[in-house]
Amino acid sequence: MQKQHKRNLAKTAKKYVLLLKTKSTSILTYVSILSHIFEIKQVIKKRKLISTIMVISAFLILNIFLFNSIGGQLLQSTSIQSHGIIQTIGVAAYTNSACTIPMTEVDWGKIAPGQSSTNTFYVRNEGNSIMTLSLNTENWNPTEAKNYMTLNWNYAGQTISPNQTLQITLTLSVSQNIQEIDSFYFDIIIIGTS
Repeated sequence: MQKQHKRNLAKTAKKYVLLLKTKSTSILTYVSILSHIFEIKQVIKKRKLISTIMVISAFLILNIFLFNSIGGQLLQSTSIQSHGIIQTIGVAAYTNSACTIPMTEVDWGKIAPGQSSTNTFYVRNEGNSIMTLSLNTENWNPTEAKNYMTLNWNYAGQTISPNQTLQITLTLSVSQNIQEIDSFYFDIIIIGTS
């Protein structure tokens, strides 16, 4: 349809050029021709304007879509730095199953709001009696960080014999509603009780 309209405009323009070449054309004809040429220019300008508006609209729609999907994800994936010290009482924590590399701290990495991070290590009963484990946290910095974070583990309360090693996975979950906390620190206390 657009090609047909362009052909019609081209035919009209040729017709007016032929009329202008003939000497018998009147002033009214010239005015009419100029009026039609002006209309043709206006149509072309409108088409260019409409095309420009359509391109800009498509760009804005695409940009809004990308902002809502990718940009939104980027906003949601704002990460917070973290760090934690592991303290043990009656047991020892290690990074490997052979219990040759002591684990004294946990680097949770960057955690996005609404996400969680896990850390696996090994606990060995260093005493001479059967123990059960308990988990606690303290020394949160900033103190309000503990209101937005939950530390869990996969320990189910089973007993650990002397020199027995148990694989433990800690999971730190961060609330979607966390605000104004860029980094945090806390101590993880694992206690072995006879």
